[in-house]
Amino acid sequence: MKTNFDRRSLLDILGVYLAGIVSFLASFFLGATIAQHLGVEEFGSYHTAIKISIFISNVLVLGQPLAIRVFLSKAVSDQCQEAALNIMQWTSKQLCRIGAMCAAIFLLRELVLSTDQLLDIGLLTFLRHPLSLVIVAIPFLVLINLLPPVLDVLHHFKLSRLTQSVLGHACYCFLLVAGSYVGIHWSVHEMILLYLLAQLVVIFLVMMFIWGKIRWIWQPGVVQIKENNEFRQTAFWGLVSNGSYQLVLNFSSMLMAIVITDGAELSHFSAIMTIVNFYFLLSEALRGYLSQRLLELSRIDRILSRKLLLDAMFYNAICTVVIYFAGSWSQQAILSFFGEHYLQDLALLRFALTINALLNIFQPFWSVFEYSRPQFNAYVCIMHLVLAIFMLSILVPVYGLWGAFVGDVLPEFLILMYLGIKTMREYGLFSRKVSEELAHCAIKD
Repeated sequence: MKTNFDRRSLLDILGVYLAGIVSFLASFFLGATIAQHLGVEEFGSYHTAIKISIFISNVLVLGQPLAIRVFLSKAVSDQCQEAALNIMQWTSKQLCRIGAMCAAIFLLRELVLSTDQLLDIGLLTFLRHPLSLVIVAIPFLVLINLLPPVLDVLHHFKLSRLTQSVLGHACYCFLLVAGSYVGIHWSVHEMILLYLLAQLVVIFLVMMFIWGKIRWIWQPGVVQIKENNEFRQTAFWGLVSNGSYQLVLNFSSMLMAIVITDGAELSHFSAIMTIVNFYFLLSEALRGYLSQRLLELSRIDRILSRKLLLDAMFYNAICTVVIYFAGSWSQQAILSFFGEHYLQDLALLRFALTINALLNIFQPFWSVFEYSRPQFNAYVCIMHLVLAIFMLSILVPVYGLWGAFVGDVLPEFLILMYLGIKTMREYGLFSRKVSEELAHCAIKD
């Protein structure tokens, strides 16, 4: 018999899974539209610029999302205004510093460009490259990265998953289509600036929604703001883990950009990565929800956190298998969205989707430690990064695109196996004693 806890867990997990699917569809159709608009070689440059901007913003966020999840969730649970105000003010200070640094770098770029007669041709080419515009978007992408943790703390898990990937892409698509409708042919530079404008719209809409939920934090009262070293310590481990993880996610793309000199081949890699990104969005959606709930439940009842983990593992495996076999019938049609010349990569796409689907089944193991054990999680992410760099550096120069996908997946699979063994030992998963405790918990509920 299903308990209320079971029903809530099922609805939450299916909800974030659905949000992950919608996120992929938004990302996919946007990527396919831009690929057809820009052409093969320009799409590779655009995709690289956006990936690097997202990577830099994820590093510069300096572990603040983890600090928000840990400390704001505790403050909201206890309705402690002082603790909530402390973490929010600390986060605001960090964000202002990042914005000031990016603004200074951008102004320096403009100043240097204004004296282009004195510049070396190579430096001038770099400063006018689309990648140099990335600095403009970074502060806003950092702010975007701070919104999902706040939404997760408020238990708006589905909206948290949709913030950037759906709302941002929908706004971006609207601007692109509206411009094309009136006859504008967007350049790569203009499309990057439009991407920034879309993020600004999302920030405004989400902050308007959040404000009503957290306005109580700023209610008048006698509140003394105190510096808390725990914020910095937790954020440091968050920075180490997130920085390592982002390097892992982007190292293959950066290595491919170095190794592959043919822009067309790089675009083929970008197209497949856009499709394979589906499983990444699914795993991120589930891990974001599950890590937050396990952190909160571990403070209340370890039995309930075990139960949620088992439910998540079961539902995740079922959904992954169903989605994989459903998608296997339409891989050629999906690839053709990018253009007929991409159909030659069908065998590589099938291989990449298969190994990533297998990897997705074991993703819940990472959620056990992601937020509740920040220091341990940071060490695991460093180990993941070392393995990924080692394998990709060996495989990519020899096997090219095939080596990139194997080198991406194999290190994470080894890490998940290690975390799975550790989880089974610490949580006693599948043991008779735990089964009896869960049955007793269900009877009480």
